[in-house]
Amino acid sequence: MLLLCLAGVAHAWESNVVPLHFSDDNPVFQTLTFDTGYLPSQNDPISVRFSITPTGGVATSLDAESTLTWPEGLTHHVAGTPGSGELQVDTTVTVLAEVWLNLIIWAGSVPLWEQELRLEGEAAFDPLALGAAPVGVQVADPGLVPPFQFDVGIITGITLALEVAAVPALTSTITGSDVVTSSADGEWVQRGDDEAVLAPLPAGRPAQLALETTWSAITHNTLDLVLVPSASLDTWIGNFQLLSFDIPIPLIAADEVRPLASGPYAHPLPSLLSLVSSYDFGELLVGDLRNLELGLLDAGLLPIEGTVQIEGDPAFSVWPDSVFIPDGGLDGVVVTFAPDAVGDVRAELVIASNDPVVPELRIPITGTGFLPEAVDPGGEDKVPVLPEDAATTAGCGCGHASPGEVGWLAALAWFGLRRRRA
Repeated sequence: MLLLCLAGVAHAWESNVVPLHFSDDNPVFQTLTFDTGYLPSQNDPISVRFSITPTGGVATSLDAESTLTWPEGLTHHVAGTPGSGELQVDTTVTVLAEVWLNLIIWAGSVPLWEQELRLEGEAAFDPLALGAAPVGVQVADPGLVPPFQFDVGIITGITLALEVAAVPALTSTITGSDVVTSSADGEWVQRGDDEAVLAPLPAGRPAQLALETTWSAITHNTLDLVLVPSASLDTWIGNFQLLSFDIPIPLIAADEVRPLASGPYAHPLPSLLSLVSSYDFGELLVGDLRNLELGLLDAGLLPIEGTVQIEGDPAFSVWPDSVFIPDGGLDGVVVTFAPDAVGDVRAELVIASNDPVVPELRIPITGTGFLPEAVDPGGEDKVPVLPEDAATTAGCGCGHASPGEVGWLAALAWFGLRRRRA
């Protein structure tokens, strides 16, 4: 695969620029409920149990443009739109708390509360960010969530005071990995923001190049939560500190490559077709001339622009020396055969155009010059014996197309009414 530096390559032709959009909703923080169990243990005078359920995820979006240029092969490039990249984190952590008391005077479970921690953040970046430093969102402020405080009456004269500090730590980063574009004829990889890649020429003569592009991103997401419970018991015989310790809870640690697809799109192309692939002017008397009005069709979705010339015997000439055909339109040139000597001659009509698949269309043309038979030396004039069709075709502009290639004559009648010149 050939990579090209955009700054060092000049292209004569290009297709329409196609806008692209990439987006991804990654529910990376949507996971199963984490249960701490009773801590320190259910046999202690007091233990706490937390059930933690994270939800939400990370959304990524960016805009770009696809360009297709030639004639140095079909050269494809995807360029990110500056400032269009967005990384958004929206996560909720639901915490349920329960206390188990194992006192001489009372034993049992006390459900306390359910709280939600909302973690949000966003970051902007310039795509495509291929190989660039990671762009990220961090939520790691110890003072983000105020401590939860609860006083629970157990029995008359006994109150449990519980405080829980919650310290979340969330990190989400993203960086571009590569851009993979595919067509029906293969795929190619762009690994740098400023790199262009040669795409395979399409088979056949398509009116457009159908593509799909995937921007892949390396993602890193972590979510941790530290809960710090402290509990005291207020009784008629005094206050007692029951527990105070940290509970670190690792919830998410995910590294993955996320592919963001553009969806199908297409670049229009010009596609030059000739109504004949070769032509034989037949026999023609030296000094006479015969014309071929050659129809040219643009079967693509972009206009055809090109130059026309003869390569070969000077008995052939062409007018004009350039063509312009609107997409879906018909134009043509006049090829003239004017032999100045006896014998078979040949040449090629060469049309160099902006057709990326066939940038140079060559049509073989042939003809034969002849002279009448000489006068008999005995004084009797002999009637010239012409070729079988010469009596009706000499000077009329007729000739011989290859077998199966005469259908273009009907199209030329229409072509003569709408011929255009660049």
